[in-house]
Amino acid sequence: MDMSNLRIHPDYIAAFLMILIIARGIYTGFDLLEGAVKYFSISQLEPFIDLFLSLIAVIVLLSTKHRSIVKTLIVSSLLFAILCLIDGVNDIVRYGEVLDYDLENFITGVLMLAFGTMLLGNILIYWSKASASLDAILFSMAGILCLNIVQDLSLFRYGSELGAIVENEFWNIPEYALMVFNILLLRSDSVKVHTLLYRIRDSSDEIKKASVPTGVRIDRMQIMELKAIAESGLSEGSYEIDLNSFYPIDYKLILTKNGDDTAVRFCSIDDNTGTGIARFNLRGVWTDTDDVMTCDLVRIYGDDMFFIQLIAGGPYRKSSEKVSLKEIFRG
Repeated sequence: MDMSNLRIHPDYIAAFLMILIIARGIYTGFDLLEGAVKYFSISQLEPFIDLFLSLIAVIVLLSTKHRSIVKTLIVSSLLFAILCLIDGVNDIVRYGEVLDYDLENFITGVLMLAFGTMLLGNILIYWSKASASLDAILFSMAGILCLNIVQDLSLFRYGSELGAIVENEFWNIPEYALMVFNILLLRSDSVKVHTLLYRIRDSSDEIKKASVPTGVRIDRMQIMELKAIAESGLSEGSYEIDLNSFYPIDYKLILTKNGDDTAVRFCSIDDNTGTGIARFNLRGVWTDTDDVMTCDLVRIYGDDMFFIQLIAGGPYRKSSEKVSLKEIFRG
């Protein structure tokens, strides 16, 4: 699924979830926030740093042009990277002393720092268009999500009741939803085209598909026709055979009279340039079982032992008539 095709731009969805996070923070910590504003102190505002960072992210998402979803991905991932690094430092430095340097708390802090560093590093590399890889972001986001859930459930260890844990999980739904939304953005095709490397790779794949045919299949009935043409020649005009293939690109054979010979041009089905992938004079047709109805492989050969090998199969089908594997299982 390409998230760029949503009716509502991902910028608005991410901003809405961040606004919910801000509203949750204000509602659950209103007394602390009121005291911090009334008796202004930087230390008292520290617990609300996630609110301020979320507010900055919302402003960036809503005040800039809504084009590619790359911006949505970078802004929301950057928010989680900074918050994750802050949580990791707090777990190790601040809460470590309070909890008498509890091993579980230390491991959690180290994992938070690791995930935050990986996330920030991958964002910077991707933003600079140095690489199209998003694996570190995906792994980090999934790790942060699982770690947050495990941390909340571990409150059992400290004597919290199930009702209190469920209530805490309820208030964390906007944050979890934003993480899941970010993971969905990562799976979208639109974020992969952000780098020059991806465009080069994508273009080379298209060239490969067009110039290196794979799994090309010919109708058995057409094999009989080819054999007849190879034996007696093409009387006049031209003859065309459409071929299916493993790739979305299909191919065709165009046979034309060339003096006393029959010229064969093998090309993609949309190629009207007259060049093709291969051109040769038809000398014969070989099948692996000498029987058109039972053979698996067909070789159409020309001079100097040159040949094209095809797979014997059913009739040609247009792209619109092809059935996907998913549709086959559905019946």
